[in-house]
Amino acid sequence: MTPTRDKNTFLMHTFGHRITFDPHLAEDEASNHIVQNLYETPFVQQANEEGFEFVSSLCDADSTWHDSTIVLHLRKGIRDHAGNELTIHDVLFSFVRSLVLASDTSPMGEIASLIWGAEKRGDVIAKCREINRLKDLVEVVEDDNRLVFRLPVAFGPTKAILANRVYIFARNWAASMGDWDTVDTLVNVAARGGLGFRACGTGPYRLVEHENDRTVLERHDDYWGTPETFRQVILDRTDDPVERRDLLITNEVDFAACTREVTEELGLHTNVTVYDHLPELNVNPFAGFTFEIAGATNQFIGSGKLDGDGIPANFFSDVLVRRACAAAFDYDYFLHNGLAGVGQRALGPVPSRLDPGAWDEQLLAQAPRMDLDAARSYWAEAWDGRLQEKGCRFTIVTHAGNAERVFAAHLLADGLRQIRQNVRVDVLPVEWSEYRELIKKRMAPIFWIGVQADYGDPHSLARCLTHSQGLAASWQGFRFEQFDVLIQRGVEEADPAERDAIYRKLNAMTLDLVPQLYTYERDRFIVLNSSVGGFRFNPFRYSVVDYRDLYRRTS
Repeated sequence: MTPTRDKNTFLMHTFGHRITFDPHLAEDEASNHIVQNLYETPFVQQANEEGFEFVSSLCDADSTWHDSTIVLHLRKGIRDHAGNELTIHDVLFSFVRSLVLASDTSPMGEIASLIWGAEKRGDVIAKCREINRLKDLVEVVEDDNRLVFRLPVAFGPTKAILANRVYIFARNWAASMGDWDTVDTLVNVAARGGLGFRACGTGPYRLVEHENDRTVLERHDDYWGTPETFRQVILDRTDDPVERRDLLITNEVDFAACTREVTEELGLHTNVTVYDHLPELNVNPFAGFTFEIAGATNQFIGSGKLDGDGIPANFFSDVLVRRACAAAFDYDYFLHNGLAGVGQRALGPVPSRLDPGAWDEQLLAQAPRMDLDAARSYWAEAWDGRLQEKGCRFTIVTHAGNAERVFAAHLLADGLRQIRQNVRVDVLPVEWSEYRELIKKRMAPIFWIGVQADYGDPHSLARCLTHSQGLAASWQGFRFEQFDVLIQRGVEEADPAERDAIYRKLNAMTLDLVPQLYTYERDRFIVLNSSVGGFRFNPFRYSVVDYRDLYRRTS
């Protein structure tokens, strides 16, 4: 049910479930969209003509950064949603909490590995037991409201990680929620899923309601920064993209998550403004091949054997199968009919917008094109010829609420079916919460998804997508030692030209080994009611809309 329109209320309709509002555990875009409007980080990373810059936020401009030493100078007079003034001890608490709760695949896990060792980066219990390692690294200067943190070694992306992933909130409030009163209780915090949908940050809006498919935020009147215009923000869930479009056209909402093919139509309506060609920093969508599929009885792999009625668990560990899939996908058709003709070919885990030097015409020439003869050739050689002889049956799983990914899944299935009559491939769209669990448990043989850069450095997506300890590898179950070595070289290299060469080589290697099926670097687009002004796009943010910037035009 659509709420009554109010000029002081910003109404949104999106799709999918939010998983958590815990700022140190949220990993999905739907959750982080809310988190980034409730909580704040020490700095903000934003784009400029030279690439990007860091702008002060909770910590002011005289905070410094030198080699492996971080000095955070907290502003005075910042109040959280409970009315309490933020202290430098809250900054320390939040920093430690984010380190201890960091998973193997999270950006803070990389900093944790420098302190506790790579083998303990995601081990909450081990980090809690050895929490004293932080004592010699952290200094609180209470009189000057400063926190000094000395990393064991310099790590280039640290400031970008803090600017995008370390959210600050009060230790006393967390303790009142049962979150922790000593660091040991963080073990239990992680086990029960953190703070869930309870929240108390310093951001421009505070959480007042989250139930089922509705989230309600209200203006934080004691906010330290620029005052906001909208008194309230309401997010409702509507899975049908046509219904979301119609709500926008009929003036019933201010924002709706729409599909690209309707942007031209929406632009014809005077009450709708389309913001297009916004430079996303992500790889989206791509197909992930699960190298070790889980489940003794898994409906998505049929018999679980290469007998014509299923596939074995390690089916996609054969590179020839992956190459056949890449050659069976119709990239041109997807661009024009799935992305409305807007996009640049993605050549690997490092998109051109994160590192222009990692993308060139020579690499583009190596990118796969739809070539069914090549696909049949790879297929004939895969699994020592037994695949062509026996045939197979499996299911591609995709996100029901995302039209682009559903379209891509069907397009890949159609291409594979054309290889040979004994290839049977189905497509199953499922709801986000179920979909996420299927991917994490490695139940889906092939899945379509997207990954946003966690921070503005090519290491972010390089590690996430192709390192053996990255997020995608954890979903897919692969390990390529040559990727790990190259990615480590990339993050340690200081010379920009050398980094370009390293990430260009990484992209070339992924084109050869095909751990994922890459499609296009997309442009983001946003559609808003024309009465809403103040929209600004920050490619380093998960949240496509910062509510603090928006206002209702008076005419």
